[in-house]
Amino acid sequence: MNILHVIPGDLWAGAEAQVYYTVRELNKFSPHKIRVILFNKGELYKRLLAANVEVTLLDENRLGNVSICNGIKQQLIAGDVHIAHVHEYKSHILTTLARLMAGKKDCALFRTLHGQSLPSRFKSYLVLGGQKFFLRYMTDHLIAVSEQLEKRLSRQSTRADVHLIYNAVDFRALPSPAEVLEVRRSCGLTAKQFWIGTAVRLEVVKNLQMLIKAAGYLKDRHPELSFRVSIFGEGSLRDVLKSQILQHGLTEHVFLEGHNNNIMPVLQSLDVFTLTSLHEGLPMSLLEAMSVGTIPVCTAVGGMKEVISHGEDGFLVAPAAAGELAETFAYINSEGMKLNPVRVRAREKIKQEFSVGQNCQKLFSLYVESCQA
Repeated sequence: MNILHVIPGDLWAGAEAQVYYTVRELNKFSPHKIRVILFNKGELYKRLLAANVEVTLLDENRLGNVSICNGIKQQLIAGDVHIAHVHEYKSHILTTLARLMAGKKDCALFRTLHGQSLPSRFKSYLVLGGQKFFLRYMTDHLIAVSEQLEKRLSRQSTRADVHLIYNAVDFRALPSPAEVLEVRRSCGLTAKQFWIGTAVRLEVVKNLQMLIKAAGYLKDRHPELSFRVSIFGEGSLRDVLKSQILQHGLTEHVFLEGHNNNIMPVLQSLDVFTLTSLHEGLPMSLLEAMSVGTIPVCTAVGGMKEVISHGEDGFLVAPAAAGELAETFAYINSEGMKLNPVRVRAREKIKQEFSVGQNCQKLFSLYVESCQA
């Protein structure tokens, strides 16, 4: 069986991380052949090559959509592809057209929905309208990464079969205390500072103004608490967020750290990992943080409320409850080591329910069933 994954790969975010984990694991399923097409030579490209995955680069910075479509068509034919698995709307549209041009009726088309898109411009609404058409009429299998997404897709009139396969991560050993201290020191923290962190795109859907407001509440209501909020990531709202941090007088507490390609040591060293999103599929950063025993505090939306059992292996708050978020941070700080059972349960949940090996086996079974059908 020959399998082709197609994704732009312009960023290193949740979708890219999931493709990396998935493809690297599927590459072990010999004698089946796994290939990947990327439209950008970014972090995903580097990591896949290092994992000995066969990668074809159709650089969207040099090639137009017609050339990229032709390149995909050539790969479908030359590689005798049985499964084409796409991520993100551009790769979906171009791969669908390439499959039609190649006459590959026996090639099943899979699409993973990693989250819910929120259009901000008229052009975006047109793009989403086109995407809905391709999802409804030009796809064989839809993969949802959360129950909420699965239910939404199942309610739509679509010819595709809808499947729930959660995102998953590698399960790794915990760092030593010395390693944690070194990461904190390199980021400018003292051993006693309470470290709150997030790793997100700086976009509206991530609702980062809520986190900034929570930091303000934490500063005003708990002046005795020495804390730092680190926001890792880049995006269109960087200047807006920088201005909000300044307006709230939080320049000594909230920091825009930029993009970090090696985020795992940071996640392992945080006291709290937080996501304040308005909508989510199932964030990879949440699974990665829980996998190393970092307590998550997240808004109760999307897949996050499916992963976190409030008070058992993390904490949930409402999307607009900045005050509640701040008090949850203060509570975790005050309880300290007493919350170690929460950390242990968070790590154990990821090991038992969200390991990449288990989830890739489920995906591979769908591939096999599709080919047999």
